[in-house]
Amino acid sequence: MAKYRVDTDQGSYIIETDEPPAQPPQQQQTPTPSFGQQFMQETVVNPVRQVGSGIYSLGAFGNRMGANIVDLADQLATKVSETTGLEKGGLFKDLSGWLRNQQHGQEQQAAQLSGGRQDLPSQLYRGITQGVGELPAYALAGAALGPVAGMAAIGAIRESDRGWQEALHAAAEGALLGKALHVMGPASRPIRLTGAAAMTYAQARLNGADNTTALANATTMGLLSGSRGGGATAKDILRNVPRPTLKSHLNPVEQQAIEMLKARGVHVDAPTQIGSKALRGAGALAENMPLGASVVNKSRAATESGLQRVSGELMQETYPATVTPESSGADVRGELLGRTEKLAKESNVGYQDAWEHAGNPEFTYDVPVRMEPEIGQDGKPTGRMAEVLEPVNMPVDVRDLKARAKPLWEQWQWRPAGERSTNAAYAALDKLLKGPDFISALEAEEGLKGFKSMARTENKSGQRDVAQGTAAGLIPELQERINEAVAHTGDKAIRGLEEGRRLWAEKEGIQDIYEDLPAEPVQAMGRLIWGRDTGIEFLRKVAKETPDQMAKIGRALLEQLFGKATQGGGFSRTAGLLAKWRDVGPETRKILFKDPKLIADLDNFFQAAEMTQRNPNPSGTALVSQLSNLGVLMIGNPVLGTAYLLGGRGLAKALYSPKGVELLTKGLRPQSPIARAEAATQLLHLTGGLGVVEVPGGPSKLEEFLGKFGTKAGKASRKWKRSW
Repeated sequence: MAKYRVDTDQGSYIIETDEPPAQPPQQQQTPTPSFGQQFMQETVVNPVRQVGSGIYSLGAFGNRMGANIVDLADQLATKVSETTGLEKGGLFKDLSGWLRNQQHGQEQQAAQLSGGRQDLPSQLYRGITQGVGELPAYALAGAALGPVAGMAAIGAIRESDRGWQEALHAAAEGALLGKALHVMGPASRPIRLTGAAAMTYAQARLNGADNTTALANATTMGLLSGSRGGGATAKDILRNVPRPTLKSHLNPVEQQAIEMLKARGVHVDAPTQIGSKALRGAGALAENMPLGASVVNKSRAATESGLQRVSGELMQETYPATVTPESSGADVRGELLGRTEKLAKESNVGYQDAWEHAGNPEFTYDVPVRMEPEIGQDGKPTGRMAEVLEPVNMPVDVRDLKARAKPLWEQWQWRPAGERSTNAAYAALDKLLKGPDFISALEAEEGLKGFKSMARTENKSGQRDVAQGTAAGLIPELQERINEAVAHTGDKAIRGLEEGRRLWAEKEGIQDIYEDLPAEPVQAMGRLIWGRDTGIEFLRKVAKETPDQMAKIGRALLEQLFGKATQGGGFSRTAGLLAKWRDVGPETRKILFKDPKLIADLDNFFQAAEMTQRNPNPSGTALVSQLSNLGVLMIGNPVLGTAYLLGGRGLAKALYSPKGVELLTKGLRPQSPIARAEAATQLLHLTGGLGVVEVPGGPSKLEEFLGKFGTKAGKASRKWKRSW
């Protein structure tokens, strides 16, 4: 025996045998089919296979319905047996089993023929084939129970093998579909085709179907609903319109926002104005229908252009010139610094009257300025201390204040030397302690300024530390002694002293604000508009000192927000814009924009911009597949193909064109029956429902182009009822 290596898809292994084992044939790469082969596959082979799959699916549907009916009968027989005690036979169970076997076999055949293809044309071939075959079942149920109850019964029986919850859900969907078809029944072909397709698409997407499957279901239902000609014209249907058929789904805030845009001349499409999920679903369908996308894109471009224009108007109303965050922050800091410099000069002018008699001998007195060792007549120290008298202008006694301030001075010794050398408050304290016991009122006033600077709180709590508390305790007494010294020179000096102090205190307050603002201009603006009004108190202080700068900050803020929305051109990047605007805070907005009407317009604008945000578009392959299917449909049935083509454009024009939106939203306002009928008639003219859409070959009416399908309303209604 010899050893041989065998290679398989699962790997290689060694066997011992007398004869060499047969090796599996080498897999050859499948050649790429030619264009002719692809064309034959897509136009002949695949349609035949998918139609065959639809036929087997139709058979599986019939066997499933039969098995479910037999199962229900078996359940009823079980209840009868339990109630009466009679023995239940096995006929129902045997028959159900046979039908289930037939169903599963046909489902396997259908799956094999379909090849797993889920593209739009393949789904249409299968769906239309199966849909046409199922029509008799629905017609019988409708004739027996009516269109609503009949379709509900079919849905419930079809899903009864999956449990009562699924059966109830299917019954509800069937009733909804039956009611819709019943309402649209007397209408003309374009109305039935478009309406059934839009409703089916929205329902499929709500049930979780992907876009291609939803489009296939919508197209199948639309074509089946529009398969027969005739039907009442829109004029016949609208003669007795009882009430507006549209109801706004917007809340008051949203409604006010939309009205603001409309008042400023911005085009807003019907789905956005009405806020209905059904209309949004219809809009999504129109966007993906041939000739509908161009209408939708034109509508969106008009809306974005309007939003961009209104955003410019709002910025102009806030402040007429362009302002950047950098320039606004720099302007605020510049004005604060200018105010402090101006107040410092004004304070010095105010103090001039207080120090008018500085150096005047009339108000200069000999006072003890320090203590020195006493020297006797023999020139030797006596061991006692003696007062040294010197002339001081407007003298202020600071001996006890020096004793109380010494602990504060000692605390400062623990701070870095660099901080002590640059701190004006410490300089005043150090000079007080090292100076004479009596100082002039002018020198005492400078010390008073230092103590006031030291006593000002800089922490968020507003609580003074020990050093600040000590300094604050020295201020009243020192200020009173300075007042007494200056009062001897006259009332004019006292008034000058008070004016100088007032201006100096104002200057110091602004200086504190200036120092709290970051030196970097953009950061300075950010410090003023902290989110959720968290920095509102600081902003109020700045606004009090620089009121003219607030409008500039508001303009810079809008430049930031609107700049992000227009980065890609137009006004399309509106996601998150409303949240960023609300983050500014209502109190901050009041300070920056002041005018309540302007603030309301801005609130409405950001709300409306969020509402008009473009919905994510589905994959472009759906439109490509639909165009391919439309070509096949136009060849096979030009009448249905043309109606489908024009129906998509008509739906888009009704929902998105300015005239269509105007007519459609008239139903939101009270109107007389005549006015409602007139508006609805105009809407149908716009969408082609009355046949005024021009088609290739001349300006003929749609009904003339499709053929003479129009009939009287009564005749169409009777034919529809007989068909059910």
